[in-house]
Amino acid sequence: MHAARAWQEHQPPRLGLFCIPGVTMHPDRTDTDGREAADGSIWFTIRQAAAFTGRNVQTIYSWERRGHLANPRHDEHGRRIYSQQQIAAAEQQARHNDNRRAA
Repeated sequence: MHAARAWQEHQPPRLGLFCIPGVTMHPDRTDTDGREAADGSIWFTIRQAAAFTGRNVQTIYSWERRGHLANPRHDEHGRRIYSQQQIAAAEQQARHNDNRRAA
């Protein structure tokens, strides 16, 4: 068996794209799959959140500094993770702020 194929077979199933009103999904990005918690909620690292929303990683960090992403959980490696709902709310707040600046 080809090594790349063997690696792919051991990967968890991809969760697919999510429908969150007001958040643009980018199917051309990779590594957008978050982790599903026992309660069914989806959690993302900062890199995954950036891929999920199509924003730059630095943009996600700026959302943290501005307080749009607060109270993160931490995964088993100590990385900050945010829920799908937190990311959607931060994205909507960023769009709202962008629209206010444009007006």
